[in-house]
Amino acid sequence: MPDEFIIVDFPEARNVISNGIKIGMTNRVLVVPGGTHAFSLSDPQDYIPSSQCIAVTGTSLTDPRRIAFTPIPPAALPEVPNPE
Repeated sequence: MPDEFIIVDFPEARNVISNGIKIGMTNRVLVVPGGTHAFSLSDPQDYIPSSQCIAVTGTSLTDPRRIAFTPIPPAALPEVPNPE
Protein backbone atom coordinates (compact mmCIF):
# COMPACT_ATOMS: atom_id res chain seq x y z
CA MET A 1 0.00 0.00 0.00
CA PRO A 2 1.19 3.56 -0.61
CA ASP A 3 2.35 5.81 2.21
CA GLU A 4 -0.27 7.96 3.88
CA PHE A 5 0.01 11.03 6.10
CA ILE A 6 -1.46 11.78 9.53
CA ILE A 7 -1.28 14.43 12.24
CA VAL A 8 -2.16 13.36 15.77
CA ASP A 9 -3.51 16.38 17.65
CA PHE A 10 -2.83 16.73 21.40
CA PRO A 11 -2.07 19.88 23.42
CA GLU A 12 1.40 18.68 24.44
CA ALA A 13 4.23 16.77 22.79
CA ARG A 14 3.70 13.04 23.22
CA ASN A 15 4.92 9.92 21.44
CA VAL A 16 2.41 8.53 18.96
CA ILE A 17 2.01 4.75 19.04
CA SER A 18 0.67 2.88 16.00
CA ASN A 19 0.02 -0.83 16.27
CA GLY A 20 2.31 -0.96 19.31
CA ILE A 21 5.23 0.88 17.68
CA LYS A 22 6.38 4.47 18.33
CA ILE A 23 6.11 6.33 15.02
CA GLY A 24 6.77 9.94 15.97
CA MET A 25 5.45 12.87 17.97
CA THR A 26 2.08 14.57 18.22
CA ASN A 27 1.31 17.71 16.24
CA ARG A 28 3.66 16.80 13.37
CA VAL A 29 3.00 15.20 10.01
CA LEU A 30 3.77 11.47 10.26
CA VAL A 31 3.96 8.85 7.52
CA VAL A 32 2.18 5.49 7.87
CA PRO A 33 1.43 2.72 5.37
CA GLY A 34 -2.05 2.89 3.94
CA GLY A 35 -4.64 0.80 5.75
CA THR A 36 -6.24 0.49 9.16
CA HIS A 37 -4.13 1.23 12.24
CA ALA A 38 -4.64 1.44 16.01
CA PHE A 39 -3.35 4.77 17.37
CA SER A 40 -2.65 5.78 20.96
CA LEU A 41 -0.29 8.04 22.89
CA SER A 42 2.54 7.29 25.30
CA ASP A 43 1.99 7.40 29.06
CA PRO A 44 0.57 8.86 31.15
CA GLN A 45 -2.90 7.64 30.22
CA ASP A 46 -4.47 11.04 30.81
CA TYR A 47 -6.34 11.33 27.52
CA ILE A 48 -9.44 10.01 25.77
CA PRO A 49 -10.14 7.92 23.87
CA SER A 50 -7.50 5.45 25.06
CA SER A 51 -6.95 4.34 21.44
CA GLN A 52 -8.48 4.79 18.00
CA CYS A 53 -8.67 2.31 15.14
CA ILE A 54 -8.66 4.35 11.92
CA ALA A 55 -8.51 3.57 8.21
CA VAL A 56 -5.93 5.88 6.66
CA THR A 57 -6.35 6.30 2.90
CA GLY A 58 -6.47 9.08 0.36
CA THR A 59 -4.22 11.50 2.24
CA SER A 60 -1.43 13.73 1.04
CA LEU A 61 1.37 15.71 2.63
CA THR A 62 -0.73 18.86 2.27
CA ASP A 63 -3.97 17.14 3.42
CA PRO A 64 -3.09 14.63 6.16
CA ARG A 65 -5.69 12.67 8.18
CA ARG A 66 -6.15 14.40 11.55
CA ILE A 67 -6.55 12.20 14.62
CA ALA A 68 -7.46 13.95 17.88
CA PHE A 69 -6.98 12.91 21.49
CA THR A 70 -8.43 15.00 24.32
CA PRO A 71 -6.75 15.51 27.71
CA ILE A 72 -8.67 14.34 30.76
CA PRO A 73 -8.91 17.14 33.33
CA PRO A 74 -6.72 16.35 36.38
CA ALA A 75 -9.77 16.46 38.68
CA ALA A 76 -11.36 13.64 36.65
CA LEU A 77 -8.36 11.29 36.89
CA PRO A 78 -8.57 8.53 39.51
CA GLU A 79 -6.49 9.17 42.62
CA VAL A 80 -3.35 7.11 43.04
CA PRO A 81 -2.96 5.77 46.59
CA ASN A 82 -0.08 7.27 48.53
CA PRO A 83 2.32 4.41 49.46
CA GLU A 84 3.19 5.09 53.10
